[in-house]
Amino acid sequence: MKRFFSGKLWFEGVRRLRLMGFLTLGLCSVEALLVPLVYYVSGYGPYSDETVSGLSAHPAVLFVFLVAAPVMTLITFSFLNKRRRADFYHALPFTRLSTFVSLFASVLTWLFGTVVVSSLISAGTNAALGQWELVAPVFRMMPGVFAASFLMCAGVALGMSVTGTLFSNISVSALILYLPGFFAAIFNAALSSEVTVLAPGHYPLSFIGRLNLLVAYSPLRVFALMEGEFAPSLETPGAWAYTAALAAVYAVLAAVAFCRRKSETAERPAPSGIINAIYRTAVTMFICIPICALIFTDLENEIHTSAVFYVILYTVALTAWILWDLITSKSWKKVLKALSGLFVVIGLNVLLVLSLIAAKNAILAYEPAPADVSSVTMISDSSRDDTDMAAYARGKVGHGVVTDRRSVEILTDALSETVRSERDGTAPRSDYQGGRGDTYSYVTAKFSSPFGVRVRRFRIASGDLGRVVYESEDDAAPFSVILPRANFVSVTEVHEYTDGDRIYKAAREELKEADPKAWYEFTDGYASNNTPGSNIEMRISLPSGSGSGEIRVPLSTKFTPRAIGEIIAEIKNDDTADAGWLSKVAGDASSGKGEKLPWCCYNCYLCDPETGLYSCFFISQSEIPPLTDEDFRTDEIVPGDSFMQFEGFDPETGESKKITVALTDEGIEKFKTATEVNEK
Repeated sequence: MKRFFSGKLWFEGVRRLRLMGFLTLGLCSVEALLVPLVYYVSGYGPYSDETVSGLSAHPAVLFVFLVAAPVMTLITFSFLNKRRRADFYHALPFTRLSTFVSLFASVLTWLFGTVVVSSLISAGTNAALGQWELVAPVFRMMPGVFAASFLMCAGVALGMSVTGTLFSNISVSALILYLPGFFAAIFNAALSSEVTVLAPGHYPLSFIGRLNLLVAYSPLRVFALMEGEFAPSLETPGAWAYTAALAAVYAVLAAVAFCRRKSETAERPAPSGIINAIYRTAVTMFICIPICALIFTDLENEIHTSAVFYVILYTVALTAWILWDLITSKSWKKVLKALSGLFVVIGLNVLLVLSLIAAKNAILAYEPAPADVSSVTMISDSSRDDTDMAAYARGKVGHGVVTDRRSVEILTDALSETVRSERDGTAPRSDYQGGRGDTYSYVTAKFSSPFGVRVRRFRIASGDLGRVVYESEDDAAPFSVILPRANFVSVTEVHEYTDGDRIYKAAREELKEADPKAWYEFTDGYASNNTPGSNIEMRISLPSGSGSGEIRVPLSTKFTPRAIGEIIAEIKNDDTADAGWLSKVAGDASSGKGEKLPWCCYNCYLCDPETGLYSCFFISQSEIPPLTDEDFRTDEIVPGDSFMQFEGFDPETGESKKITVALTDEGIEKFKTATEVNEK
């Protein structure tokens, strides 16, 4: 007998799945061809492999693990729902373990093969069309798709091994795969709504939402309530490992349940009445969990919600209880007999509400003394509540380990003040102006003490945080400026020309190496900058769930010269003439040899030599000063140069031409004068 694996049984499983397998393969392959073509024909698509997700290049992989995986598993192990077919399979000259492993492997063969083939088609098509930024993300997400498919198959196989009807197969499999994540999501959402010191991404049970790919890509998407921007992607290595490890555990449990399963379980919802009661209770609690969270928030906020509202909600839960019993037993007598089990549900509801209250009290009980804290690690936090760049910068100076005792005391006192205001119910929910004019911000930090490590989000005055950043005596503190991942980036004033994602990538890399103290000072001053004109800055759309929808980051030659250089290069790509042409026509006009040119000015970009900030001015045609060849240079523009965008007509051909040139000191003064007149 084959003890662990049978090639013949594996091949039979592959053969039985050929219809669904080829359908999935065909669908994914066609999509892998069409999506690249759509991007190519429309001329619209992602620009950088850093900001492109694999799903944007090959979205059909969602179908593989959300639809094909459960359907194929249900088809493969459907014999377990029929007593005669189950007896037939068990009578084959294979051990039960060999039967399970061989059939389970046949499902994975189709799924993994489909992912590999369709991904190669997607990557090859994009490469052939020159869309290289869409190639790497496809391969980066393949391990995640494999892990998610493996987990889906293992969960459904486990559900089928402990049930005996199609209805109970699907219901119990869904409970196994999603109930833990659903519970964690609601539990954390309820806590975070009442406890502001909980840091996003560091909630209790947050690893379920951060690392379980099936939870993250649940069709309900309710789990996004828990983690927001911290939800994992198919390209997250930690999520691959966790999801695959969980899948392996489920697969082992499914194999054990399969081997010990009695044939009598076929055509029955559960192996026994006790196990069926567990299923019924779990289904009911799926509805009761959010009700308990509402009760908790009402108790904490002393809100008196109408009793009728809760009666309606619990009526829905009771209906689910009755329907489960009615569908599985088909007997009203058994339904009425099972109602005594509702006392277990009531007890679980009370226990859940008490657990939420206890969890809140435990979180707010952490108020360490400065002497007990050995170090504080600043953590970059993208969950901002405003779009002010100075406040944003205060929260973004992160990943520095603070050991200086004075700085540790400042941070610990700020945490204690936040905890006390939380207990009193006076904690504000966002950044705000204090009564003395101080600006307060929420920042996130990790506190290390002999009692353990805790991550907390707390409120601190900008002056106090500035002292931590500026005055720490620990010169080795590795503070850094870390900008978040962005959904969309535009560059103000020049967005119609520039590739925002590429410029943002350059700026992120440059700011990682910037002096955080200088950056802090620069952005603090930028908020009150009164320079005429509009400064060039990036407008960054943050992922959903990150607090604010948009932040603004200034670009300057002092901190981001490479990003400025990218902008200049993009602008000059739009030119249709060279500086020599402009010098000739300008010289002709100024000497009276040519007709007065109807100059049209796009923008005038004047660079402040101290800050490196570019101010952009719009000047009407009538306000443009007389132009001579002494007002501009013909050499290459580099970051730090002030420059001008023109459009003019060639006197000889009458053709419209565009040109971007660097201004000389004389030209800068002319346009400054024109701007001052315009401002007045």
